[in-house]
Amino acid sequence: MLLLLSFSSFACKEFTLGDTFPVEDFSDFSYILVVKIDSTIHKESGYMGLVSFDAEVSEQIKGDLNVGDKFSGKALREIAHAVCPVNLKDGESYLLLLNYQDNGYVLSRFSSPVSINNVRFSAYLEQVKNAYNKPFKQDK
Repeated sequence: MLLLLSFSSFACKEFTLGDTFPVEDFSDFSYILVVKIDSTIHKESGYMGLVSFDAEVSEQIKGDLNVGDKFSGKALREIAHAVCPVNLKDGESYLLLLNYQDNGYVLSRFSSPVSINNVRFSAYLEQVKNAYNKPFKQDK
């Protein structure tokens, strides 16, 4: 008897991005940035999820990193709840919501990273800026 296993039997769901950016409460994130990805490491098996990345800040909305700062980050190890892992492409720019924990920057699969190549990128960026600046203005 031959038993075949397929990765499709362990399906995950990609975020479906509509007209409104899916994150509304930014209090759970320490950093809101537009970054250019310099390099990435992805898993070699399964869904090829992100392991770590190196990036340069292009725009800072929240947090203490400045334009031009380079930093390294990693994918947050978390329960997937059937949500696909993050995949970032080298040389591409993204809107990222990050936290800092255990001496490093971490990116959650639930933070909805958006590529600058997404047709809604500019609209999302404007929504994030407006939403973040309205309720609280604690960072300077």
